[in-house]
Amino acid sequence: MLPTTANLAVQMSPTHDEVTGGWLATVAGMLRNDALDSTITSSPVSGTEATIASAPGARAVARSQPDYPQLERVPPDHYVLGDLLARGGMGRVTRARDRRLGREVAIKSIVRDSAELAARLEREARITARLHHPAIVNVHEAGVWPDGTPFYAMELVAGRSLGDALAGTRTLADRLALLPHGVS
Repeated sequence: MLPTTANLAVQMSPTHDEVTGGWLATVAGMLRNDALDSTITSSPVSGTEATIASAPGARAVARSQPDYPQLERVPPDHYVLGDLLARGGMGRVTRARDRRLGREVAIKSIVRDSAELAARLEREARITARLHHPAIVNVHEAGVWPDGTPFYAMELVAGRSLGDALAGTRTLADRLALLPHGVS
């Protein structure tokens, strides 16, 4: 079950050691769990705290109506799909143009029809949409296409892929030097 907390935020010290030592492990753990508590704290590195909770002093939005239990249908003409940016075991990421807001986005969708993959993608979209940190892309929308395929639209980040960055390195030290750039 997803949290019912209205305003979620990640609060942490964004230094390299703290991010790689604690915060990323917390987020990875959240994505693996079937349930997401409204408050999750992890401190594997001394002085590090990654918390997902209501923003201090924030007023919750009244929950007179429940959240949608599943993703809603989105007309495909809202987006103009472009080039394939990446593909993995679960999904693919495609460049697209959001015609309603006039901006470039990245759209992630599943690679094959599977109830398990659909559920994983929906959970990933809902969790990611609740996280706020410079190292995490913003989720703009989540839904299903008319054929039932789930997707989510997210911020399109300019730059080279991790694979390209790693291909340009020769040593382990060169690869490790990329980490501060990948998490800052």
